[in-house]
Amino acid sequence: MRSKTLAVGLLTVGFLMTGCSSNSGDTAEEFESGPDAIQKASVVLGGEYTYDELKTATDIALMAGGESLTESTRTSVWDSILNVKKGLIEKGYPEPDSMAVLECLPNSVSDRGVELTQAVAFCSLEAAGIPESLW
Repeated sequence: MRSKTLAVGLLTVGFLMTGCSSNSGDTAEEFESGPDAIQKASVVLGGEYTYDELKTATDIALMAGGESLTESTRTSVWDSILNVKKGLIEKGYPEPDSMAVLECLPNSVSDRGVELTQAVAFCSLEAAGIPESLW
């Protein structure tokens, strides 16, 4: 039963990641322009969090996923978070809180034994309040 749930979950993750890979939305396009991923994340999140709060949470998530702490990896994780969020919204699901997704990543990586991009999908589904039984 658990392996069936995991298989369905992984299929859903694959669908979300594939279905959300285009950057046609304003949020993703705005995020990709400019020099600093953390500053862009702050703007996208409406200035609700400080630069230091976002950078610390982003770096913790990256380290948990075994990623280096570079501008490229910071941009990549935020692109993933925003693209999955956009995909969920477009499919009529509730909007996941981006900071909740980011803060969920370290535990999701370690508890599920998945890569960071897969953890983004799992955490986004959780943050959107979508029950695991529907994954």
